[in-house]
Amino acid sequence: VDENTTFEITAQKEGYIEKNITLTIKNIEKKDTEDQPLYIYYSPKTVFERSEFVIVVADYITEDGEYYSPVEKAMVTFDGKTNLTNETGVTLLVAPEVDEDKSYKITVYKDGYEEIETTLTVKDIDGTDPEENVTEPENHSILYVFYQDPLFENQPFMVVVADNVTETENGTILYDPVINATVKFNNETKYTDINGSASFVSPSVDGEANYTVVVAKEGYNTVEKTVKIIDSPLTIDAPTYINETEKFKIMVKLYDEPVVAYVIFNDTKNYTDENGELSLKAPEVENDTMLNITVITVYNDTYIYGEVKILIKNKEIQARSTLSESWLSVLLGIIVALLISLACLILMKRRKTMFSKKEKIETFAETEENIEDFQPIEEDRNEKTDDELLSETKETLPAVSDTYLDKVIDSIIKKNLDKTKA
Repeated sequence: VDENTTFEITAQKEGYIEKNITLTIKNIEKKDTEDQPLYIYYSPKTVFERSEFVIVVADYITEDGEYYSPVEKAMVTFDGKTNLTNETGVTLLVAPEVDEDKSYKITVYKDGYEEIETTLTVKDIDGTDPEENVTEPENHSILYVFYQDPLFENQPFMVVVADNVTETENGTILYDPVINATVKFNNETKYTDINGSASFVSPSVDGEANYTVVVAKEGYNTVEKTVKIIDSPLTIDAPTYINETEKFKIMVKLYDEPVVAYVIFNDTKNYTDENGELSLKAPEVENDTMLNITVITVYNDTYIYGEVKILIKNKEIQARSTLSESWLSVLLGIIVALLISLACLILMKRRKTMFSKKEKIETFAETEENIEDFQPIEEDRNEKTDDELLSETKETLPAVSDTYLDKVIDSIIKKNLDKTKA
């Protein structure tokens, strides 16, 4: 444009109310010398201590906060701490603990914009639940809560909190979003944004289970609703680990049938083929890294999400691990060989000892047999027996003393022993 120009944008669709907004296109050669204004939107103007609340920063915003032009990376200072707004111009702040009701300043600044300041009151709740200290008006306003029901497990979903809900003649639902309402689901607490919505992910379940959604906002009745979570029909077949830079395949099935699905892996996005298959490549990693494979498909106009984890192994670490395992195998082999050798030596020694004992026993047995044969041997037939010698001795010696007889007997025994040894 040659100069700053304002355009009107109109959105129309059958069954919906027409909406118009304006957009200003600025000529970069005629840039304003003055800083642009900033706007802050938050609700309520009073928060309880230790509670979270949302701040929206924009350079254009409607009075009701329904439409705005977000300012990203604006510095929001509150209670001595500074946060940056995200791409939607939103940041989440936490009210400090106070002994009594106290006012705090909120300052917003970004280069090229005018610095803006506002005030927020933090209320003392004496350490109890803020909802217990809320003095609700006599005419309680009604909160409307919308979300998909039932949900599949591990499915992202949105809870929308609204007020002044009306239905047109053609069935169109109109409502005002409720900002900064507290939404609790599955032990997680979030606050609705400028669109009155808060996002959650359904938990994993076995079969099906019921969970409670609780929505609260000052000046409104607390709403408690139930959502059913059912087991996902989506299955993802993928390896549990893969080496970096290597290719691998996954298969996606819905109710045990191959399905075309949208796959997100390592910031790459692609679709499975008609067989539910897709080839992927593992990225390079400095260390062993766990990555997610996210799968999205549609069934009965409902998005179904699935996710599996895969371990990407670093090749250098894997090589070192393999080398360590090889050395460990060699060491174990050496130890086993030494143990076998030691066992063989012990066995041989025991066998040798047993043979030695056996020889001694056999030698002793032979000796016993010789002793049993302690009789005059019959080899020398010409040699006289002991009885004959004794008889002859008695005949030649008419009178023999007992001592002499003993000596003769000893001589006979000795002679037989000598023969036995020979």
